[in-house]
Amino acid sequence: MKNSKIVLFLFCILAIIQLSIPGKMIYDQEDVLNNGAEFKFKTAPIDPVDAMRGRYVALNYDIAEFVTSYNEIYEKNSTVYLILKSDSLGFAIIDTIEKSKPNSSNYLKSKISYSFQRDTKQVVTFDLPFNRYYMEETKAPRAEELFRDINREGNDLDAYALVRIKDGKPVLSGLYIDDKPIESFLNATEAK
Repeated sequence: MKNSKIVLFLFCILAIIQLSIPGKMIYDQEDVLNNGAEFKFKTAPIDPVDAMRGRYVALNYDIAEFVTSYNEIYEKNSTVYLILKSDSLGFAIIDTIEKSKPNSSNYLKSKISYSFQRDTKQVVTFDLPFNRYYMEETKAPRAEELFRDINREGNDLDAYALVRIKDGKPVLSGLYIDDKPIESFLNATEAK
């Protein structure tokens, strides 16, 4: 009888631990969505579809590189912190890059993917950690096609990803075309 109580107690503890881990992950994401600073990241042309990765919209951003003074050396795969601010149109831009964790909460942690010299400056490129937007399986290919068409030169529509950031943790909350959610934009084009 005593052993069965111990086993039941240990089982309950294990169940609580197993439920608390995904619960904490969900709580962290919701905390960023509810309390994080909001940034609009202007999208850039998208690479062709990769059928092996499933149904999502692949995203590139036009701020994926930053020019620094040449005396700042950044090596490939080194960790950096991108300090963000908004430009006059409300789109996210990189204010500075730091090698150590900043005190500001409006930053992203990233890795240098490439670094090269241009004149007397050093250009660093990196991947932003929110390059996929998952959506309904039947709508993702059309959404990706729309973003590719909109990001071609000569198009006057703004396409961007809305990202909330809190203490360096980003959460992609939606894709927008001319300030309309991509889902409503797709519904409007399908109705025509």
